Amino acid sequence: MKKLLIIINGCFLILLIVGFLAPYISANYGSYFPLISLLFPFILLANIAFIFIWLLIKPKYAIGPFLIILLGYKQMPKHVQVVDASRDMTCKKLTIVSQNMQAAKYFKKNKRSLDKEKSKEFRDWITDLGDIDIFCFQEQRYHANQLLRQHLSSLNMHSVDTIGTGIYSKYPMIDQGFVYIGGNTKFAAWADVQISDDTLRVYSVHLSSNMISSKAKSVIDEHDLSKSGTWSSINSMIKRYGKYSLQRKNQWDKLTEHINKSKHLVILAGDFNDVPQSYLYKKINLEFNDSFTVGEAGIGSTYKEIPGLRIDYFFARKSIKLLKHKVLDQAFSDHYPIWAEFCL
Repeated sequence: MKKLLIIINGCFLILLIVGFLAPYISANYGSYFPLISLLFPFILLANIAFIFIWLLIKPKYAIGPFLIILLGYKQMPKHVQVVDASRDMTCKKLTIVSQNMQAAKYFKKNKRSLDKEKSKEFRDWITDLGDIDIFCFQEQRYHANQLLRQHLSSLNMHSVDTIGTGIYSKYPMIDQGFVYIGGNTKFAAWADVQISDDTLRVYSVHLSSNMISSKAKSVIDEHDLSKSGTWSSINSMIKRYGKYSLQRKNQWDKLTEHINKSKHLVILAGDFNDVPQSYLYKKINLEFNDSFTVGEAGIGSTYKEIPGLRIDYFFARKSIKLLKHKVLDQAFSDHYPIWAEFCL
């Protein structure tokens, strides 16, 4: 039994080491690195569990996983906040909410109209949020555009039915547009928002989806690893995840070209479809701060279907001070909305 535990723990230790290295390795070098990035929280938890197991069975064996985790401790704050790191200061504050709307699936009555009662739920939620300066939405399309134009009509709007990202601001937009980034999401929205004497460029971003939900469901439904078809589906998912990880990196490269032309401070909001342990996150984090680092205690999950998965972010230029970050509990989409406060 002890030998089996040593082998299993050894495998998880190797995966943990690769997980710590994964942010530095592009999907160009293999589809397994993005997958290990995705599974990193579970790999980490497994190694923590082994520390406690070894403390009960053979304490000296706990040193291995403990030391490996200790070596990578600097990467932990992007995954979990142990205490509430929110801060407050006297300054010009800006509040932003961002959410993937899942094409307003929750609010649809039929192909052309909204359910009135559910639409009222959204109105009440917007009212309860209080004074929000800017909203950024993704996957909004036809029904979501109906909903947002109905309940955010007092705001300045930048959206069209044929493009899934939009920006809604109580401040004037002195310039706006869409950036073609390719992939399966095509465009990111941007707007230069005039706030008193300052101008801030805001991007609403939706990077390529992984397109593996149907295959994942079939694997879960099948749950028989002895069948060759199951392994074929798993292998297909791994390759597809690597393919779209690379696509998101290419989308970011195109978006960066546009961002670098801006004369203004920049905040990015949206569904990036990648995890904090990914190569893409590392690339973005070199120039932008993640608002989660000043968030409430916890893991900040933003995707409802997979516990612990954080793929929605606010990234701000490093000269912008981060004050607060929250994941809002709301049931209108498969993504939780995120809320952040910045000091300009």
